[in-house]
Amino acid sequence: DATIDLDRLVSDAVCTETLLEGLLTLESKDCPDGVLSRYNMDLPTIIELFIEHNLMVRCRSEWNGLSTAPAADGLSAYLIFAKLSEEPPPGLAASSVLEPGERSYEYKATFGCGYFPPGLVENTQAALWRLGHYRSFYRYGGVLEDETESLCASFSFDRFSYKLVVRVKSRCDTDDEAVALKRYVEGMRRAADEAVNQFRGGLRCVWQSGDRPVKREYAQQQDEMTREHEEQQAARKAARAAAGGASGGESGGGGEGEGRGGGGAGSDGEGGGVGKAEQSDGTKEGEEGVRGGPRATAIAHGAGGVDQEIERVTLNVLVERLKEELGVETSGIAGALAECLSTLDLGGEVPELRTVKDKANRCAVEMGLPMRIGY
Repeated sequence: DATIDLDRLVSDAVCTETLLEGLLTLESKDCPDGVLSRYNMDLPTIIELFIEHNLMVRCRSEWNGLSTAPAADGLSAYLIFAKLSEEPPPGLAASSVLEPGERSYEYKATFGCGYFPPGLVENTQAALWRLGHYRSFYRYGGVLEDETESLCASFSFDRFSYKLVVRVKSRCDTDDEAVALKRYVEGMRRAADEAVNQFRGGLRCVWQSGDRPVKREYAQQQDEMTREHEEQQAARKAARAAAGGASGGESGGGGEGEGRGGGGAGSDGEGGGVGKAEQSDGTKEGEEGVRGGPRATAIAHGAGGVDQEIERVTLNVLVERLKEELGVETSGIAGALAECLSTLDLGGEVPELRTVKDKANRCAVEMGLPMRIGY
């Protein structure tokens, strides 16, 4: 049982009460008598303090947060926010994609302080935890669903651009359903505001759309996807033209040199003629060389005439795919993206690519990868 509990703590950040008690009474070099004995406190008091300070929340011992009540076996468990995985759950990307008949409302907040103070994410998670019946959390956000699973809400912190997005989507067949959906996301914003307002000082949290959430319909989403597809096609054409021009210039120079060398014993006309022939062959070889390089993946995808569905993925997933495609071994996200941009000859465009999301998506477009960061 202890092994199972430890596995669950590592994989799901869920700690049973039995395991928590064992950890707090465990003897160590720094605390020979255990934490409870050292501070002369009982387990229920410690648990309430942890919950009060939003370090954890009660959940069912079998997980995944089906309710805040104890499980049927009578054993309580606790979700420890600091132990959550950094990998977003699958439902996070899906929460931003609308199906026919669905509508979404969202708020976006920007933090002007340039950092997230310790406890901000955990406080927000604890505040929004209460709004869902089914929950799936990760280190910087989570997904909430109602009892019927017809309503899907999500929130996520972007720790690179210092933003928070809260979003809800559902099918809306009547005006009353639309009003209820809007009220739900307004409740999410109020809960997030309460968590942010616990931090006094220079957080400078600004909600971009003011008091009104941004509404999106299915038709609007389709229009945005169409525009994105057209932009991708234009980028592929530009990459193809740039690659063709570069290969022609390189091979032309080589052909001219060979022509002059070969025509040394004859006339200039003969030399030029050989040079022209070699230039033609060299251009063909040059194009093949460019197409085999880092930029040619985008060309191959564009030239194939196959429209690929764009998959919405997380930043980590996209960066790992880019590293794999380009042979980049740098471990950090920022460093890896910088190397990817350099490999794709996009170093001069870095000032225009302000966030890591912009940089990763730009690299994906250049490589012709059918995936983008989805939130």
